[in-house]
Amino acid sequence: MKIPSSVISPFLILCGTLAPLHGATINAFWSGQTEQNAVVNGGSFNPSPTASNFPTAPSISLTGAHVLNDGGMPGGAPSFTDYQGNSWNGVANATGAGFAFGWNGTSTVGSDALTLSLDLTNIRDLAIRMDVRSAQGGTEPPRPSAFSAIEYSIGGGSFSSIPGASLGNFTSNSYVEMNFNLAALDAIEGQSDVQIRFT
Repeated sequence: MKIPSSVISPFLILCGTLAPLHGATINAFWSGQTEQNAVVNGGSFNPSPTASNFPTAPSISLTGAHVLNDGGMPGGAPSFTDYQGNSWNGVANATGAGFAFGWNGTSTVGSDALTLSLDLTNIRDLAIRMDVRSAQGGTEPPRPSAFSAIEYSIGGGSFSSIPGASLGNFTSNSYVEMNFNLAALDAIEGQSDVQIRFT
């Protein structure tokens, strides 16, 4: 997968919804920015969950040679309403208001990854929703159109492909909504150390 020199933003907003074994729904949400209205108030990149009612807060990490600014790239999505009803605003371009998780580079990316770490003790039916944008300048190589792999790991073990997970289609230079229903991935349910990795 090629990463253009502008930005790929593989999680402007990530919302994980889990149903615990007793039936309640829990959520986690990342806006990627400190201000709800970044267009008016500016703000900065925020890698921590914006809101979460998980028993143990999940986390996101970015790794690889093309991670800049601790993974925070300018240009949040125009608007999104989180699970609490709060609206988040940005401008979907590389110099606009708002922030996203992202990479910056022009070489083939195989080791660059965004990893979601979760404690799923007593939790089942994981669902992940994210907005993804792939951008480039006029002279850069073709922008990436999909993730290379979407995988999971349990207890720090080796990563395995998530069966049936769509690698995406994000070539329009606009944010594209992606949804992953992992309810059928029984191996991760109830596990205390789960990682979901996007490369």
